[in-house]
Amino acid sequence: MPGESVNKVCCKCEVDVSQAKRHKDAKGRYWCEPCFAKAAAEAKGGASQGKPDAASGAATPAWLAGSLAVEGKRCTACSAPMPKEGVICTSCGHNSETGKAMGTRVVMAPKEKAPKASKGPSVGGLGVLNNPLLTSGAVAVLLGALLVKSFSGAEMDQVLFMGVIWLVFVVLWVWGIILALMQSAVTALLYVFLPFYQIYFALAKCENAHFKLISLVAWGFWLIWFVQFISSAMDGSQSGAEPQGA
Repeated sequence: MPGESVNKVCCKCEVDVSQAKRHKDAKGRYWCEPCFAKAAAEAKGGASQGKPDAASGAATPAWLAGSLAVEGKRCTACSAPMPKEGVICTSCGHNSETGKAMGTRVVMAPKEKAPKASKGPSVGGLGVLNNPLLTSGAVAVLLGALLVKSFSGAEMDQVLFMGVIWLVFVVLWVWGIILALMQSAVTALLYVFLPFYQIYFALAKCENAHFKLISLVAWGFWLIWFVQFISSAMDGSQSGAEPQGA
């Protein structure tokens, strides 16, 4: 990675070893090849400071103590330093027990999904208003009751039904503009000036389930009322034309 090369400097001479042959000791420090070879030679030849090496009796420099150059071993495949008890080389993947190289690949940890925020208020902690089926069902019950009452023929009942359903349409229209603006300004303009685009937006483009279901309920009851109104008007015209034919 680009950011890692800044820290890959020799801990002894501070030369950048990000693009050169390097070694890494047990403390995570990087060594350039000349300094590493010199330190290994000093460890084998015996320096005046440090702890004695059990194998040769020579002293190990204090700054080299604990490094793989002294306390480790070499990979039989690539000669990279590795711990004494190590089996698999972290540089080339060679397995010293089986004599085979292991393939490696980087696996990204799965991203934790953030909890979805509530899309609406809840009633009594039960989330009643968050259920689109319940909210659209309540609107359907209200419009259905008013529609059935309007079939009685009373003019006031028909006016009441039309007033309520047009109020629902106004709320849906304003709500639809807000939802369309959340997508883009062009979508909002199409929603405002193209009536048929409003139907397309609610059915296809909008992802708000409450808006989608309530829109379907309102259009459905308005269509039922409109068909009944046309039917009543045709029956009235036919009944008014019969005396003239007699």
